[in-house]
Amino acid sequence: MRKTGRTGLSLSFLFFFGALLAGPAPGAGAAGELPPLVPKPLKIERSRGRFLLGPGTRVYFQEGSAEAARAAKWLAWFLSRGAGLRLRAEAWKGKGTPSFGVLFTRRGAKAELGREGYVLEVRPASVAIRSVGGAGLFYGAQTLRQLLPPRVEADHPVKGAPLLAPCLRIEDKPRFRWRGMHLDVSRHFFPPGQIKEYIDYLAMLKLNVFHWHLVDDGGWRIEIKKYPRLTSIGAWRLGNGRGWSYRHITFPEKKTGRRVYGGYYTQKEIRDIVRYAKERYVTIVPEIEMPGHSLPALVAYPELGIDLPPEQKRKVLARFGGWENVYNAGLEKTYTFLQNVLKEVMDLFPSRYIHIGGDEVGKGYWSVSPAVKALMKREGLKNLDQVQSYFIHRMDAFLTRHGRRLVGWDEILQGGLSPHATVMSWRGIGGGIEAARMDHDVVMTPNRPCYFTLYAPHVNFPRQVYLYDPVPSALSPAQEKHVLGVQACVWTEWMDDFRRLQYMVFPRIGALAETAWVLRRGKDPAAF
Repeated sequence: MRKTGRTGLSLSFLFFFGALLAGPAPGAGAAGELPPLVPKPLKIERSRGRFLLGPGTRVYFQEGSAEAARAAKWLAWFLSRGAGLRLRAEAWKGKGTPSFGVLFTRRGAKAELGREGYVLEVRPASVAIRSVGGAGLFYGAQTLRQLLPPRVEADHPVKGAPLLAPCLRIEDKPRFRWRGMHLDVSRHFFPPGQIKEYIDYLAMLKLNVFHWHLVDDGGWRIEIKKYPRLTSIGAWRLGNGRGWSYRHITFPEKKTGRRVYGGYYTQKEIRDIVRYAKERYVTIVPEIEMPGHSLPALVAYPELGIDLPPEQKRKVLARFGGWENVYNAGLEKTYTFLQNVLKEVMDLFPSRYIHIGGDEVGKGYWSVSPAVKALMKREGLKNLDQVQSYFIHRMDAFLTRHGRRLVGWDEILQGGLSPHATVMSWRGIGGGIEAARMDHDVVMTPNRPCYFTLYAPHVNFPRQVYLYDPVPSALSPAQEKHVLGVQACVWTEWMDDFRRLQYMVFPRIGALAETAWVLRRGKDPAAF
């Protein structure tokens, strides 16, 4: 696997983009301007004075609270980087707020703000961050970091302005519980260090879901021990990885000596990344594409494809461009294979949600399959949409038995939606509306404006992302409750290195954070 380190890119430029997104922060004025805060807090009360962080500052956590200790240790670690402060998180046994310290505590927290909400109080002699939940304490620390000079964002000590935070009181909580960013690592592969850096971007902006698109036609990126050919063959495609084309995608084994591009994440690496994300209150939702977009798996295990004699199969595939990327829904061994894969996936990812794709299925492959024809006759399926629905129903039932929830792209509505499925609406908002009206949960990620894949005139610019409301006006108040939240998708056909990825994501990720966190009435388009 390619091994490259983190880019070391400073996040401080986000504050500049935040100024463009949000304008002057609420409460600025007579007491002085505040740095732009992204996402904008629910309520800010500004007061006079500033708190100085320096070598004599202490970081405290409420004694007996593991969540407070975790947030305090994170802040002490963070301030040791760009600020160069050698601070230690210490337990605080008192009831008040210690002088010359930053305190993380559950005492005095406002329960109505929820586990992700927080109260941040900055006074001339102390800072207190209060929340009933660990996520809220961590998000309070993210707001505090944005109040400090940009040099704190460096990955090594940088001399500069004193670390002064303006005195204020913030009450804050998110609008949505699903605030997500997606990343496709199939078309182009990004090593573990860069995945962790990507997670850092989410955490700073209080985004809490990382949708990790691990499997697609461009390569299989997750180690599955029961099926080693998925990575020995399916992780390495012919070429140097520059650019992208669906033509002539081939997967020669790496040992052939031909020039190949790719990589995959070992299970050890995945466990480490999941742990890293958890420490930052980011849930990783893995995606294993099925039944379509599965070319590398079918190259590695061709017996899961069209069930025809070799010569006949070659003639059929010639009609489809010479390749197949759809599992055979009529073969029982297909379900055995995919369920074995998902067992290993579930062992690696504790997320309640498992994404199974379900989009852009080339059903023409099924039309020539004797096994699919037999399935249709046996189950009374009238068309190929119902075959897809049968497939999704089986995967839904399997995940439900294991205490998980299936998520799929909005094509899983075709032929009938499985009973426990959550729909990710990408082809506009229609799929989300249809699913919510059926009392199914939805995540809104319409390709306009939530695909950060291309920049083109007037397409998915930051302002369009900012102005987007994830709750369609066509829904009733009861149906609106099924909108879990919003997500942006990053498809990497044209992003063959991390710098290009960063260019495509920023500053739009800041606009997404505003849309995901800020109440509809709290947005200010005039100041944007």
